[in-house]
Amino acid sequence: MDIDLSAIPFPQQEENVPEGYPRLAKRMGLLPKIAIFRRFGFLNQLNILYMQAELQYLEKKLKKVQIGDNASTGDEQNYVRDFDWLMHAPEGA
Repeated sequence: MDIDLSAIPFPQQEENVPEGYPRLAKRMGLLPKIAIFRRFGFLNQLNILYMQAELQYLEKKLKKVQIGDNASTGDEQNYVRDFDWLMHAPEGA
């Protein structure tokens, strides 16, 4: 389905929108049927895999810190039980 954009009347306020992507985005907002986007399926899946791997790494690091805090005899033992303690912990504790 071909749409002739020049034949579609757009509001005067479009004159204040710069040419290029800003104007294209404005037109897509006014006429959603012309908005066509690529899904980037491969890149999305790859990104999710990398984020998942990073989360697994961070989870392992967090577990080690939690075990250390729990075994502590100081205030650190409260960090795994009480979020308020954790939030008010001194920097680097």
